[in-house]
Amino acid sequence: MEIEKITRQISHDDFIKKLEILSGSSIGQHVRHIVEFYICLFSEKEYVNYDERERNLLIENSPVYTQEVLGNLKSQLLNLDFNKKVIFKQNINNEEVFLHTSYQRELIYLGEHTIHHFALIKIGITSLCPDLKLDKNFGVADSTVKYRENQMEKSCAS
Repeated sequence: MEIEKITRQISHDDFIKKLEILSGSSIGQHVRHIVEFYICLFSEKEYVNYDERERNLLIENSPVYTQEVLGNLKSQLLNLDFNKKVIFKQNINNEEVFLHTSYQRELIYLGEHTIHHFALIKIGITSLCPDLKLDKNFGVADSTVKYRENQMEKSCAS
């Protein structure tokens, strides 16, 4: 897991440091935000609503604690029934909307959401720890990676 690597590779101080380049947020805050969406999905509630997630500040302030939480999430993910139906709840214009979905569909969404925050985390890490090497595709959507590969193949074939 990429988040595990980050929590192990950067110092506690860098993890919690508020960065101007991230509009005053920290790498830890972005990690917390990502992790809490997964916690919310795997909760025992009768529906999933990412806006109602619990904000656990210990996740953003303790890389060690975050590693523990990630271990628990990984275990849940390995035992997940991906086809299980899920009820998604969202408040739109002060109206509660309920949609039928599945763990599989929600995990696709969370993957895209995670990549978006990885892009922001990459900016933070690059500014704080320029010597820390991340994968060149860290924070880049799969569709963008594939597009770039196709463009490279086309230019090499020319």
